[in-house]
Amino acid sequence: MSDRPAIEWDSTVCEASALTKADLAACIKVITEGDAVDPESAAAELPLALRVAVARSKQSVIGVAAIKRPRPAYASSVATKSRSTFPSDLPELGYVAVNATYQGYGVGRDLVGRLLASFITRPLFATTATPAMKRLLTKSGFHLHGSPWHGLKAELSLWVCDASGHDQV
Repeated sequence: MSDRPAIEWDSTVCEASALTKADLAACIKVITEGDAVDPESAAAELPLALRVAVARSKQSVIGVAAIKRPRPAYASSVATKSRSTFPSDLPELGYVAVNATYQGYGVGRDLVGRLLASFITRPLFATTATPAMKRLLTKSGFHLHGSPWHGLKAELSLWVCDASGHDQV
């Protein structure tokens, strides 16, 4: 039996344009605390995301995940670095971050599951360096593609999911 207290949260999925400035700032704070993404990139790209899932507990943002807009130049760069091929117009699942206090409760799984359920029209790709995210991607129907490469902070890997894998979370 765990000594950890039970938590409750509520998750919503919306277009990024539906988020308030305060919500965006809170999401970017959670992403920045995760230390896997450049904060300036997150601040520039999150408002342009196709979909954003936000988890709140007691009205505070505790987690976020997004389906980023297609960025062909970035996708091509990832394909080259991973020695893999995939269409450069794929959106990316990214900015998956949960406040450290709430990690291990299934918040990330909930966010990714809701996000993927809301976006079933096309394949997606993701990149990650963390074992927890690799497990989540696998459970969500993503498959490892290509070879790992050295990113700015860690060794990254490419994951791709077609539309048929979205219901596996």
